Amino acid sequence: MTEAVRTVDQETPVMVESGFYAQPPAYVAWPHRLKDPNILYSFHVYEPYEYTSWNNFKNGGKYEYPGKIPFGEGEIWWDKEVMKLYLKPFVEWVLSII
Repeated sequence: MTEAVRTVDQETPVMVESGFYAQPPAYVAWPHRLKDPNILYSFHVYEPYEYTSWNNFKNGGKYEYPGKIPFGEGEIWWDKEVMKLYLKPFVEWVLSII
């Protein structure tokens, strides 16, 4: 896709996203960066989903951040440190490609 863009525009950055709803951990499946040097890698963070989803706010804010919020098969305490751990695979991937 970027090659097609570059046939008409050599300078404008192209934004790309991973699969799996562009979640940060999905990038670890990419073995290397794309060849085009003018790429912006975008991601979305929906976690903790039970907190960020509309249902939480529609139901009067059952969950609070920081706080104990469902994730996977159980509940965990979501806070700044857990968010750092959640983003860590993406940060490590970015650092490995530069």
